[in-house]
Amino acid sequence: MTEPGGGTGPIHLHCGDCAGAVAGRAGLPGEVWVWRDSSAVGPCALDPDTHRRLRAEWWDVAAAEIDLASDLPADRSMVLWFGPDPWEQTALVEVLTGTPATALSVVVLDDAVGLMDPADVRARFEDRRDGGDLPAAIAGLWRDFCVDDRAALRAWMERLRGEARLPHLPAALRRVLEDREDGRTARQVAALVDQGVRDLPEMMRRLHALEAPKHGVWYGDAIVRRLHDERLREETRPRDQRHSQ
Repeated sequence: MTEPGGGTGPIHLHCGDCAGAVAGRAGLPGEVWVWRDSSAVGPCALDPDTHRRLRAEWWDVAAAEIDLASDLPADRSMVLWFGPDPWEQTALVEVLTGTPATALSVVVLDDAVGLMDPADVRARFEDRRDGGDLPAAIAGLWRDFCVDDRAALRAWMERLRGEARLPHLPAALRRVLEDREDGRTARQVAALVDQGVRDLPEMMRRLHALEAPKHGVWYGDAIVRRLHDERLREETRPRDQRHSQ
């Protein structure tokens, strides 16, 4: 997460460096901060220290590189810019349920900020909505997500359908559940490898066509490369030692 710059205006919290770069050219008052992780993939935990350790091990990075919502400042107003895909929506849940800040607003986005023009970012800022009550409204969702209570997550999907400030969250939760329940992403990558696709850009292009239009290849090229390599290693094992797909 971007280190504080000592400013006094609002913090504009964006998901990913591409979004942060676009936001930095928008000229909005305040500071642009970047959130760089999402538990839409990999392990997570309700306890912050455990969560940081698990995420660091998953990405093979130093623990200090992992964002924690509890590290966000309590005394600054915060504008949350998170796009519609499962990666960004899951990060938004973590931020909303963990931040100590109370002066919150949410910008509802139909596209990731990284795909927008800076002028469009300025226009969307004017349409931001108060989100100060959202942490209480979704209290418990992060816990249910971390303990993988799938019945509870389905109940959240239904409960959130009428929440206009979080219109993309139900579909994002559904897509994450598809990975947890039947390994959809791993199966898609394995099928492409089995078809002879080895070029990463080509694999990303084909995976994009398999996802919802607003989601794209939301899990990113690092995950695709990891699954691609795992499938290739699987093919070298004796047939009776392979995992079924």
